[in-house]
Amino acid sequence: MIIKPLEARSCQHIEEDNRNFKESNGLNKFYDCGLFRICLAYSSEELINIYRFRYNIYAEEINLPQFHANHTTEKIEDSLDCSGYNFAAFQGSEVVGAMRVNFPRNSCIGHYESFLDMNSAGHLHPNATSISTRLIVSPRLRSRGLAVRLCQASYKFGLLNGIRFNFLDCNDHLIRFFSRLGFTLRRRAEHPEYGMGNVMRLDLLDRAHLVRMRSPFLSILDDTADRSVAA
Repeated sequence: MIIKPLEARSCQHIEEDNRNFKESNGLNKFYDCGLFRICLAYSSEELINIYRFRYNIYAEEINLPQFHANHTTEKIEDSLDCSGYNFAAFQGSEVVGAMRVNFPRNSCIGHYESFLDMNSAGHLHPNATSISTRLIVSPRLRSRGLAVRLCQASYKFGLLNGIRFNFLDCNDHLIRFFSRLGFTLRRRAEHPEYGMGNVMRLDLLDRAHLVRMRSPFLSILDDTADRSVAA
């Protein structure tokens, strides 16, 4: 199932898309090693738990100022969530990791349009571009490969939805992590909420670069290509 671009979509349509995509592509359980499982969240309960997990990490652990933090409900939810696709890692019913993907073809991405220099993708933007934000992992699992697994889930999601370029921003200490996945550093730029950061871009179909970087995305690209040929 490929989620087709639409002019505008409600939160209800996003929930339906997420549920249908999970069922048709096996993402009810994208990864399960016994320690955690990763899936595409779509229910209200799952999403609320993600928003509360964000608050735990950003507001309580890191103490990072957040424009959208609700200190009464202890949740962080912003305008990209209504049109976004949130991946979550669970231990039992507890959220222990999360990552969000938005497609500009059906999302208003606001300041990210210029901040991430989306137009650098040329004619492929907005129909074949995406942005990744809100990648966070529980402290007790930060050395267990969970961040990589979340990125792999979003990478597969992009491939299955015709995405060519994925954009994100990160702090200096994460440049090496994303570079090893296959992202390339584009420029330094100032995020309106977090200050100066690094804009990075991934060409999902650049197999040669993924090979050079020994990217964990490579096996997913090859598997997806093999399935397409078989179909």
